[in-house]
Amino acid sequence: MYLAHRGNTWHFSRRLPNDSPIRPGSLIVLSGRSILIGKNGYVRFSLETSDKREALRRSRLYAAELDNVIESSTRGQETVALPITDRDIQRAARLMEATLLAADETQYKESLAAALSGEEALRPPDREQDLDTLFPPASVVGDAQLLQQLCSLIPFYVLQATGKPISGNLSDYGDRLIPFVQAWRNTAEGLRDRAEGKTVITPPDPRNDPAEGARLNWDELLAYYERQHPDLAVRTRALYKLALGELAAFATCDPIDLKRVHVVEWRDQLLTHLQSKTVLTRLNAAGSVYRFALFNEKLGGRANPFNGVTVAGAKSATSSRKGFELATLKTVLDPLPPLSVIPASAGAHAALWIPLLALFTGARRGELAGLMLDEVGQDENGIWYLHFRPNALRKLKTGVSERFVPLHKELVALGFPEYIKVAKSAGVSQLFPGIANPDSVGEWFADFVRSRIGPTEVMQDLHSFRHTFKTATRNAALVQEIHDAITGHATPGGSAQTGDRAGLVRVKIEIDKIGYPGLVLTPPPQPTTEELKQQETATRRRLISGQRRRVKIAARKDAKPVKDRR
Repeated sequence: MYLAHRGNTWHFSRRLPNDSPIRPGSLIVLSGRSILIGKNGYVRFSLETSDKREALRRSRLYAAELDNVIESSTRGQETVALPITDRDIQRAARLMEATLLAADETQYKESLAAALSGEEALRPPDREQDLDTLFPPASVVGDAQLLQQLCSLIPFYVLQATGKPISGNLSDYGDRLIPFVQAWRNTAEGLRDRAEGKTVITPPDPRNDPAEGARLNWDELLAYYERQHPDLAVRTRALYKLALGELAAFATCDPIDLKRVHVVEWRDQLLTHLQSKTVLTRLNAAGSVYRFALFNEKLGGRANPFNGVTVAGAKSATSSRKGFELATLKTVLDPLPPLSVIPASAGAHAALWIPLLALFTGARRGELAGLMLDEVGQDENGIWYLHFRPNALRKLKTGVSERFVPLHKELVALGFPEYIKVAKSAGVSQLFPGIANPDSVGEWFADFVRSRIGPTEVMQDLHSFRHTFKTATRNAALVQEIHDAITGHATPGGSAQTGDRAGLVRVKIEIDKIGYPGLVLTPPPQPTTEELKQQETATRRRLISGQRRRVKIAARKDAKPVKDRR
C-alpha cells in the first residue's frame, strides 16, 4: 500500500488525484514534515525503516493524513450550497404577497395625500379594472401558465426571504412552487377587495416575524454552536460545516423538521461512497451541533433524531488508542531504557523525559517536544512550571491549549529542574535541543513500547499518556475545571484563572494529588552542557541537510521529467 523499496529503506509513494486542489511543486505538511509535491503529482518520501510491516503501518497513517490534507484543501475551495426547503418557498411566497400589498398600501396613502393637496393622484381613484383578467384562470393549465409568468420574480423573493440563491431550473422544483400560485391569487383578491372599498390588512413581512426568527436554519444552527465554542480548532469547524451542509442538502428541510428517517437515509447514502469510519465521523459531527441546539431550547421540545443512529463495525478516531494500565506502565517505564539504545533523531535525553512529562502533565507530544527554554521557569513561590504557548517550532491545537502547568512533585524528585538548569547553562534555545522532528521521538517510543509489551490491538504510544493522565485525574477526584486547565481542554463555565500563572498555587496542590500506586521510576541521567550544545548543533545540521536535499530533488525534477516507477 503506497510503498516503494529503494535500497534497504521503504518509501511512501502516492500520486495525488487529478482533481486535487494541491498542485505539483507545492509544499504540504504531514506529521510535522514538509513534503514537496513532485512535478508528476507524486508524494514521495522515506519512511525511515527497513521493516516492511512497520513501513505498512506508517504508510497507512500517512495515507490517512494525506486524505485529510486533500479534503481540507478541497473544502477551502468549495462550499456546500444549502438547499431550498419547502419552508423557504412558503416564506418567500408570503414575502411576495406582503411586499405587493404593502406597495399598494403605500401608493394609496401617497395618492390620497396628493389628492388632498390638489395634486394629481398617482393611483386611479376607483380602480374599476377587473384584476382577474390579468391572470390565467384557476386550473391546472392556468396555474402552470401563472408560474411561467412568475419565473422572473420567484428567484428574487426566495433570495430576499432566505438569503439563498436558487440553483438550477425552476422546472426542477415542480409542485413545490404551488405556494407562489396561492400567494399571487391572494394578492389579486386583496387588490380587488381594496378597489371595492373593503379593508384588507397587509400581512406582516415574514422576515420580521418573531415566530419565524425563532426557527434556526442550518447556517444559523452552526453559527450558534460556534459562538458558544469560540475555541474550536479550524479543522473541527470545517468538519462541522461540511457535515451539516451535506445533511441539509440531503434532507431538504429545516433543522426543526429533521426526522430520524432523514438521518438514517443520509448515513446509508454516505456509506455508498465513503469508508465507515469517515461516515461515523460525519454523523458524530452533525449530531454534536444538533444535540447542542436541542439542549439549549433552540429547536423546541422534540426527540433527538440522531439518538441510536451509528455505523456498524466502525470505530471512532479515538477508539484506536487507549491509556496505559498500571501494570503496563510498570513494564514500559521500569526501568527506563539506557541512552545507548536511543537514536540521535529521537533526541537522546528527550526520549527519556518526554514520556515522564506526558505521564504527569497529560500534555501532547508536540507541545512537549516543541518547548522552548524560555517556556519553563519558577515563580515567586518556588513552583516550577511549563508554559505552553505558540512558538516558532509549533502551534497549539486550540486557544485554551495555551496554559501554565506546574511540575508534579514526582518530576521534581526525578531531577527535571536540574535538567532545566543544565539546559540554561548550555545556552540552548530549545528545552530538548536534540529534536528536529517530533515524529522521530514519537515513532521511536512506539517501537520501544512494542519491544516491551509486544503487539497490541490498540495503539500504545506517547499520546496514550494523555489518556492515562486524564484517568488518573478522575481517580484522584480532581474537579473538571482543574484537570481541563492542566490538559488544555475547555470547561463550560470554568474559571480562566486556573490555566494562567495566577492559578499555579491552586493547580499545584491539585496536580500533586495524582499518583500511580506501585510505579517506581528511576531518575534519568543528567546531560552535560557540552552534550546539549552538541545536540543543538547536530539538529541544525540535520535540518539544513534536509532542506538542501529537498531543494536538490526539486531542482532535478524541474530539469528532467521523472518516470513513474510505481
